[in-house]
Amino acid sequence: MLKNKPGFNKYGKGDNGVYFKTKEKLIVAMENAKKLRLHNEKIKSINPATDFDLLIQDILLLKEK
Repeated sequence: MLKNKPGFNKYGKGDNGVYFKTKEKLIVAMENAKKLRLHNEKIKSINPATDFDLLIQDILLLKEK
């Protein structure tokens, strides 16, 4: 949970500045999310999961345009 992380004890949904506090961890987060997505696809998991890596990839491509 984000509230348990240093600097986020007063975090509320929709707070400003979260991206700038976490952007240095974005690449690692995307890599981990991709590993999890591919693992879930391989085992045909029925557990809900996000495609975080694909979402952020698309957002970054939009930013470049």
